[in-house]
Amino acid sequence: IPREIEGRVREALTTGGFNPELLSAVDGRRVLLAGEIDEGINRDQLAAIAQSVRGVRSVTDNLEVIQLGNARFSLKSSGTQIILQGVMPDTVTVEKMVAAAARAYGDEHVTNQLSVQSRLRQPRWIDGLVGLVPALVDLEDALVVVEGGRLLIGGTLTADEKRSMLLQKAKTAAGGLELLDRIVVALPKQSAQVSIRMSEGQL
Repeated sequence: IPREIEGRVREALTTGGFNPELLSAVDGRRVLLAGEIDEGINRDQLAAIAQSVRGVRSVTDNLEVIQLGNARFSLKSSGTQIILQGVMPDTVTVEKMVAAAARAYGDEHVTNQLSVQSRLRQPRWIDGLVGLVPALVDLEDALVVVEGGRLLIGGTLTADEKRSMLLQKAKTAAGGLELLDRIVVALPKQSAQVSIRMSEGQL
């Protein structure tokens, strides 16, 4: 019977969207839940699911709630290289960001210095940021930082229209992040020289 109960509890936890490995042991008809869970997980619901399984008489909750930190990310241009730095909750998230940068700038121009820390929340902004990366290609001296609930974008563009378009895309990508605009608009050198000559009446 314990094996049958174990199988049914694991299946019920999986169906409910919980990690089945949180089932630590089955003693007769008594179920023990143990392990670490995110602070956002409803432990009462988890225990209730285990209790509702046919054959279970009691559930002991030895779960430990852990507080998770926030992921951090930065993209910075240095010469011909794009440097990615920060901490992510898993390798899948790191690979997403590296792949997006490689598609936009070319694999040979991307330096990945991202690291993984398991006790981090899954960032809600990751997909939006992945979609934003291609729009950063025209940004000279690019600096993009996501930290502390903020998305900072800095660098230089050659036209106000480009700045407006990039900021619009950034607002969409930011989701719930506060957007900090540090973009400077500077005319290309040739255009600037033409403007100077026109102002001096040389054309």
